[in-house]
Amino acid sequence: MKKIVIIIIGICISTAGYAQFTIGPKIGISSSNITVDEAELVKSGDAKVGFHIGLFTRFGEDFYIQPEVTFTSAGGKIDISDDSGQTYDQITELKYNKLDVPVLVGVRFGDFFRVNAGPLLSLILSQDARNVDSTVDEIQNNYNNAVVGYQAGIGVDVGNLIFDLRYEGNLSKLGDSIDIGNESFSTNMRNNQILLSVGFKLM
Repeated sequence: MKKIVIIIIGICISTAGYAQFTIGPKIGISSSNITVDEAELVKSGDAKVGFHIGLFTRFGEDFYIQPEVTFTSAGGKIDISDDSGQTYDQITELKYNKLDVPVLVGVRFGDFFRVNAGPLLSLILSQDARNVDSTVDEIQNNYNNAVVGYQAGIGVDVGNLIFDLRYEGNLSKLGDSIDIGNESFSTNMRNNQILLSVGFKLM
């Protein structure tokens, strides 16, 4: 994580003399959910509220590129059913922490309104899975170490403050299977998020 932040800061400093340049911290909340396909007894459940905090940079004005590095806490819930289709009372909550590195391309309209979109690389740092009784260790071993995705949304600049509302989706799988007890379920597990954040321009 430290190496990635240092590299981005170095790029920002070296490029600052050639384009309009902005850098600053950002923080926000998110609503994320886990989607699972092709699993007869495992279904998507309720969304989970998380948070993110990190650093953004921006090169350009009316047309700009905005790389970011954020630490993100996300996850969701899944409903587990028995063979008869009856959902268990114990709903499993999947949680994980990741390092997100989006690179957004944006266009400004007027003095403050923006739209942007771009690719995202997520590195999974840690994960956990719980129900009301215990920690389900088997689920932790089935995450991929990295996920490729995208972010797209709108933003508003008000003085030194920036506000962003984005949707995040996965292009690659978060995981291929879920193990519960002695059973393994093949899934197409992905994590989608809606993110609301505020940042402050330091320069």
